[in-house]
Amino acid sequence: MTPQDKGLRLIEEVWQVRIGDNTSFCLNLIKYGADVNTRNTAGWSALAHAAENGLTDVVLALLDHGADVNEKTRSNWTPLIYAANAGRTDTVLALLERGAQVNTQNDIGGTALIHAAENNFPQTVIALLENGANINAHDKKEWTALMNAARHGHTETAMTLIDYGADITLRHIHGSTARDIALKNNHTTLAAHIHERHIKKTFSAAAEKGTPRAHKIRRRKTEAAP
Repeated sequence: MTPQDKGLRLIEEVWQVRIGDNTSFCLNLIKYGADVNTRNTAGWSALAHAAENGLTDVVLALLDHGADVNEKTRSNWTPLIYAANAGRTDTVLALLERGAQVNTQNDIGGTALIHAAENNFPQTVIALLENGANINAHDKKEWTALMNAARHGHTETAMTLIDYGADITLRHIHGSTARDIALKNNHTTLAAHIHERHIKKTFSAAAEKGTPRAHKIRRRKTEAAP
């Protein structure tokens, strides 16, 4: 069996793991010379499958044997995007530690963060943000991670993004903010939370702006006093 044949068998075996098989055979194929960069006819690699299925041990073994951590499938999805899209936080962290580019966009402009938020994986969202993900990145239709969370009513994910500084005022291609999107999709409680956070941030920003001026006024009054 050639290294490429072993590589194709590896892709099939990694895919099979998600329906209950163990990973030992996959690891043995890697150990005994499978071409870790082989693609099947659909453009999938073993690394892409392993990342999507959260097989961190297999991911690390593939990378140790020369797999490209930033490889792309036909739709320009990277292993990191696959892992984030499926909420595989441990795998996401492993890929980031091995040099995965956190803000790469796929064919529709989606980033790992955007896909994690859309599918309601707040812990994955945090892992990405803690490792440099652009919180206000948008896809080709100008949808941000927060907008995607708002559309689907993912309250915890949306509030996590806001806590980390997501811009509530951004608008997508049709002019709607995250709050507007939540309302349009009947997520009224989430819309209320977003609005409340917006008000708090507005008042907080105003207070911070006013503080130096208030100090100056008080200082002038003190200096003018007899």
